[in-house]
Amino acid sequence: MIPDINLLPKSKKVVQKKGSFAKLFIILLIVAILIFYAINYYLVHRDIQDVKGKTDQLSAQIAEQQAELDQLNNTPEATLAQSIEFAEKYQTPVSTIIDVAKKYITGSGELAGLDYTDKSVTFTLYFDNLNEASTYVRNLKNEAIFETVELQSASAFTEVDVDNVEDETDLEGSAQYKAIIVATLDEKELKSGGEK
Repeated sequence: MIPDINLLPKSKKVVQKKGSFAKLFIILLIVAILIFYAINYYLVHRDIQDVKGKTDQLSAQIAEQQAELDQLNNTPEATLAQSIEFAEKYQTPVSTIIDVAKKYITGSGELAGLDYTDKSVTFTLYFDNLNEASTYVRNLKNEAIFETVELQSASAFTEVDVDNVEDETDLEGSAQYKAIIVATLDEKELKSGGEK
């Protein structure tokens, strides 16, 4: 038998093993990089497709909204009719309130002011005596356009001509009563104009 003699130094054998290990490591690294880029390409491509689909959907919505806007802009009559209908639905017929307020003023009574909100109206009136004020409140309570009517305040009031104060001799004889009357409105009756 022939003996197997190895004449190569041990250091060269180790270098060959290290060289093959380095080659294997580089090959694995290249494969890993290729797999990473392939997965990344797939994910980015899928995201691009999703964004493109959403963009197409938004473009369709924009086109639809633009068509509606163009239609509304081309029909001002319809918009005007809708505005008028809305205004008529929520308007308060103030002239009816003023007519009712003037209707029951007797003697030297005088309507000095009117202030109203959506649900109530405040009258400022001048009377020669408190009996006229109470009769006025009683008459307003008989009107269907008011849900409640109450005399908020009544106070003595003397009108003085500032330019001729020296000529005023009988200040107490010319005294009047200023009455503030608050009434809540019945909107249905106000629009129909009925009486109780």
